[in-house]
Amino acid sequence: QGLGIGVQIGVGMPLRKRFEKELLPEWRTHCIDYKGLKRQAESLVGAECGAGAHASFLSKLGCEMDKASQLYLTQERRLCKFFLTLSLKFDEACKKHDARGGGGEPRSSPQEFLETEAVRKFVSALLALLVHIDSIRTFALLNILGVLKIARSHCDADACAHALQRLRTEPFYACLRLTSLVDEVSALCDQTLHEVFLGRGGGSGFSPDGPAQ
Repeated sequence: QGLGIGVQIGVGMPLRKRFEKELLPEWRTHCIDYKGLKRQAESLVGAECGAGAHASFLSKLGCEMDKASQLYLTQERRLCKFFLTLSLKFDEACKKHDARGGGGEPRSSPQEFLETEAVRKFVSALLALLVHIDSIRTFALLNILGVLKIARSHCDADACAHALQRLRTEPFYACLRLTSLVDEVSALCDQTLHEVFLGRGGGSGFSPDGPAQ
């Protein structure tokens, strides 16, 4: 699973509190209705309910997961588009850096390179991208944990099986594109450090550990 969901449910802060404290305020209405679904599931366990009541619960659960997936996919597309733009900006900054090292002009030091306006903007945007990725991963994780806890702790066996089967089909569960994007951003961070301290040709003489011996 893309987010590495291998955690114990119910450890530490109550899940309903995590929804309140860890999510961006504007995203909270796009999460599953954890409290409402939990209450509805509990009302069905051991009760003399007809098939209609169970179908109603499963239908609501599906709608709530669809709602979470819609926000997840929207944010995922925005992140991918932003990353593409950021990569192009990085290439432009590197070309300017490389150009300065040619024609006998001294190549800028790592500090000078980082202090250029283009690179400052790039680094700020890269940090913002990392924060946004962390936010959408938290959104996905909490929705996954919410469905898992409702299914495993508050549903009968049939409803639990149905809920888990449906969960595995949701985009916010697999997070396939987001997982690959995290790898791409990590590679861009490494590339940035390499450009700052070594340059594309590797001949600047700078390294994160100090001057070469």
